[in-house]
Amino acid sequence: MRLELVGELVRTEAKQVVVGYAFDLRVNKLTPEFAPNPSAGKQHMFSAYRMKGDGHGSVSLVDVMPPDALVAMGDDE
Repeated sequence: MRLELVGELVRTEAKQVVVGYAFDLRVNKLTPEFAPNPSAGKQHMFSAYRMKGDGHGSVSLVDVMPPDALVAMGDDE
């Protein structure tokens, strides 16, 4: 086989999902609109592969900020 397994990944669905955006042309601001995620907490398993000899080491998912933290960050930028 020309592929090698480089990671077993688990993604957990967020509590909320983006369902739309509002854009204010006066201040050039895009604001996401959220709704509860009916699949919140559900885990999805993935296997990550790489071509043999192409790179090295294992791969993993990184934690990201929750959506409400990202919205708050937009106010300061």
